Amino acid sequence: MMLPRMKMLCWILIPTLAMLGGCSVAGDDGIDNGDADNTNQNTGNANDNRDGPTNDNQNDNSQPPANSNDNGTGNGNDNSDPGNTNANTNDNVNDNGNTNANGNVNDNTNANDNGNTNGNANDNGSDPCPGGFTLAIDVITSGAGFVSVDPPGECFAAGTDVTLSAFAEDTYTFLAFTGGVTSQSLGVVVTMDADKAVTATFAGNCFIASDTVVLEFDAFTGDFIGEFVTPGAGGLSGPLGGATFGPDGDLYVSAADGVRRYDGTTGVFVAQVVGTGDGGLSSAFGLDFGPGGNLFVADRDTVLEYDGATGAFVGEFVTAGDGGLEGATALHFGPSGNLFVVGTPGGSTASAVFEYDGDNGAFISEFVPTGSGGLGISFDFTFGPGGDLFISTTIAGRVIRYGGATGEPETCPCSCIVPCPSDLLPEANYVISSLAFPSGVAFAPNGNLLVVSSGDIREFAVPAAGPTEQTPFFTADPADPFAINIITFITFKPLP
Repeated sequence: MMLPRMKMLCWILIPTLAMLGGCSVAGDDGIDNGDADNTNQNTGNANDNRDGPTNDNQNDNSQPPANSNDNGTGNGNDNSDPGNTNANTNDNVNDNGNTNANGNVNDNTNANDNGNTNGNANDNGSDPCPGGFTLAIDVITSGAGFVSVDPPGECFAAGTDVTLSAFAEDTYTFLAFTGGVTSQSLGVVVTMDADKAVTATFAGNCFIASDTVVLEFDAFTGDFIGEFVTPGAGGLSGPLGGATFGPDGDLYVSAADGVRRYDGTTGVFVAQVVGTGDGGLSSAFGLDFGPGGNLFVADRDTVLEYDGATGAFVGEFVTAGDGGLEGATALHFGPSGNLFVVGTPGGSTASAVFEYDGDNGAFISEFVPTGSGGLGISFDFTFGPGGDLFISTTIAGRVIRYGGATGEPETCPCSCIVPCPSDLLPEANYVISSLAFPSGVAFAPNGNLLVVSSGDIREFAVPAAGPTEQTPFFTADPADPFAINIITFITFKPLP
């Protein structure tokens, strides 16, 4: 009776012995477990789950009971036990081919799907769109617009036509689709013949502050949209001194009696944030927000600083007359972070550009000396994408370009100017001429320069070789119910 007891003991120890190589006692069920081939049926298989290096990922099946080779069950490598955390199908990867005496093949068809035997065995997500193609949509700035996808989804069968439709939020404009498809149309069809990534670009609209009104134009087409700030809203009266959007997204407009704030989406009057007398203000003109979010306002021979959130007076940022500042008009913070202010010293007929430290207001230099490069009286300037300064001069009817690092007039051959100014031969300063009392200047989202010229908004490409006029951004019609006055300012709504 000893043999049955040994047999029972072996049955009890089979799970443990399986880890060590199996039980060597031959049973009466016809399975010769003493055969060395059954010590571990997977040892000669390409997908040997005992060997860690062939399974580089988390599905190491060397641990029992995930791959116990218990041949006493009639199905030797049944890896359906929850210990196999990777339930993918391995089409006969571990097919041991009738190596058991009981004729059971040890087919691991459903056991450890390792995909292959070369170290990438358990790649379970390499193809996010099996049999099809993916479409990724990137909107440049959230809040300016969105894109609808029809039919919806991110994975499409080959050959599917997908319609993309762009929708701009109020006060923004759609510019273009780029990447997997290129189009400036609001709607475009993409044929899915490969994985594609499409970018949708939006931009803020163009706003013109003129006299007692602020007008809105499509930033891409120049089409007139409407009166953003209705005439006289909130007591607005001209002549205006400047307009800009604040960090809060609202529009701020300066006039002789202070600075008013308008809702950046609707144009509705919100409040007068700075009034005459606040901090000694006598006549507000140019304005801009500094890097720290505070509001700076030009006032004759000084620049005053106000809290950007409350309008409370902070202090005199540029002391009266510092550096020779008189007749201050426009001001902007430059790419360097310093503050630049246009002034007309001594009541002359020529302006200058003064530079002040952007942190403390200390005078640095007369960046563009009075009259340099033919500069006359100016009401506005802007910095281009490359950092150069472009400034309008009203009486001379020009926009002049100066080096952003030097303040020196940029030059080009006279042939680059059409018509070539006779007083600047044979080499011309880089100017845009033949303008009628230009005032507001600003760069559009497409990189071209916009100039307000006697009621029209003209557009110029400004490469180093010389400016080239484009199709006018906007041409005034005498029959229109509004007019753009001579002293006018351009600003674009920033992206959210």
